[in-house]
Amino acid sequence: MGKMGTSNKYLNFSNFKHLKFWDYYSLSKKSQIQSKYNLVELSEILTHRKEYFTIKDNCLYKRCRVQTRGQGVVLRDEVLGKEIKTKKQQVCKVDDFLVAEIDAKVGGYGIVPDYLDGAIVSGHYFLFEINKSKVLPDFLSILVKCKDFSKQIKATGSTNYAAIRPYHVLEYIIPLPSLHEQYRIVDEYTEKIKLAEELERKAKYLTKYSNEALLKTLDIQTTKTFKKSKGLSFVPFSKSDRWDVMYLLGNIPFFNSKYELVLFSKIITFFNKNSDSTSIRINTTSYPKDDFLFIGMESIEKETGKLLEFQKVKGAEIKSQALKVPKGFILFGRLRPYLNKYWINDSEHENIICSSEFFVFDITKEINKQYFMYALSSVIVQNQIADKTSGARMPRINEDIFFNLKIPLPELTIQEKLVKELDKLKKDSSEYVLDSLKFKQQALKEFENEIFQLCN
Repeated sequence: MGKMGTSNKYLNFSNFKHLKFWDYYSLSKKSQIQSKYNLVELSEILTHRKEYFTIKDNCLYKRCRVQTRGQGVVLRDEVLGKEIKTKKQQVCKVDDFLVAEIDAKVGGYGIVPDYLDGAIVSGHYFLFEINKSKVLPDFLSILVKCKDFSKQIKATGSTNYAAIRPYHVLEYIIPLPSLHEQYRIVDEYTEKIKLAEELERKAKYLTKYSNEALLKTLDIQTTKTFKKSKGLSFVPFSKSDRWDVMYLLGNIPFFNSKYELVLFSKIITFFNKNSDSTSIRINTTSYPKDDFLFIGMESIEKETGKLLEFQKVKGAEIKSQALKVPKGFILFGRLRPYLNKYWINDSEHENIICSSEFFVFDITKEINKQYFMYALSSVIVQNQIADKTSGARMPRINEDIFFNLKIPLPELTIQEKLVKELDKLKKDSSEYVLDSLKFKQQALKEFENEIFQLCN
């Protein structure tokens, strides 16, 4: 038998000490990314910067955070140093590449914008200085949104605390055009984003105009606080339905209307009950194999009344108490009510249930339901609940507070006319939002095609 020759055409050999991950993609990552441009590791354009300082109790600090899916760095809050438990912090510089130790696996990274120059982050973030002679920060900020970049990111550790280390980041591979090409590619991307942003501005204008139209039609007058007389005030028991400190001090929002203000208790029917007055509370563990469509607080988009998705679950998977959602019934989130999460069940689906953190109810047929929804989601209601939540960590409103909210109640013909106008504005606004999203998706798709494809 002749001597068998050796060939490395199909086999790759790796040194143990050089391996950080053992999945197929990591072992063959150089062949997984395809581009007509040079492929480089981030170590060629980034330098890990680890500089800590001790914060001072009496200084005000901006804290920033990264959003998931590569959506960038934003302001978290502004706090005094004495409110920050971890005294050793890092300072961000404009155009730094900021990576979250834990959230990197879900796209927690981005470029520090100029308004966050000098903001601070904890040691759970990694800061990298960008070599601007090789890569534009704007180019890198777009590239890290691409799926071909994010699929490289593998975290080690237990599921909930799987994390990356700085050296992992420096090993990620990207296509790197020349600076001249980067400018061209970024400009083409930016032009489409400008169109998307213009559509978003139009949508916001229509939303604002819609709110103004509601308040104008109802002739709403608001003040920041209800002014009480100085000194002692005596209030008869029979004329006061509130005894909290903010109310007694006069530190509450106040509004009036040319139309009668009606309590929710006079409008709401079948609160947490079916139309046959039976309870809608359900213990789903009694139906372990049944299929349910579950709505949690995270399932509804704040401010818009848009249902993001149903969670398809078996009864055995829901451990906490839930409520059935009959057709035509309304949901309103009692947990963190300032998020303004509401929804009406106009779906054709059966077996819809929701978290007990929602109020579930119907309203009297003497009121236009869509008018009620517009009033429910407006500042008319939000101003009334702004000071009434209880619980510092998980603020909620209770049933009594909800029943004592008020809305103006014009004649049915006025309600219907107002709904028709607001429906048109909402439809136009939604179309602008959808078109904006299409432009953004198109811009990113064209960027990906340019960067992560071989020459034809």
